[in-house]
Amino acid sequence: MSASQIIKRERGLEAERPRVVNADEAAINQELLVTGFAKFRLDVRAPILLDGHFVLASEEGYVDVATEVIRELDPDVIVLVRAPTSDVASRLRARPVPAKWWDGTDAAIDTYAERESERAADAAAQLNVPLLFVDHGDGTAVAEVLEEAIRMLEV
Repeated sequence: MSASQIIKRERGLEAERPRVVNADEAAINQELLVTGFAKFRLDVRAPILLDGHFVLASEEGYVDVATEVIRELDPDVIVLVRAPTSDVASRLRARPVPAKWWDGTDAAIDTYAERESERAADAAAQLNVPLLFVDHGDGTAVAEVLEEAIRMLEV
């Protein structure tokens, strides 16, 4: 389940991506995420993997997802997926609508990834939950990290 899917469901959207235009819009989306995730969680008894970001890119710049929002999602483990800059650039170029935050440079992607990593580490520390890292595209590593996360939940 992705944070975008939950936000879309709460907004009543079908295919459109929830866009973050500014900090106010990001705050509304985060409220919808917390509400929608709480509803989703009522029906699920197994561990839930929620795909989301710690930093949102808006037309005004970066918006950090507040630690309080992450606290309300109540994660047991945080897994940060890292990808090579070239892979991210390829995905951004392939989008039908360009990402307004991206100026086409590797430096912009690297800055975003560094900020995302810092926010994930900060949230994990403040919430006192483990932070695991995995490299995108390495299916074996992803499976191993997810297995490790599930083992942590069973303790």
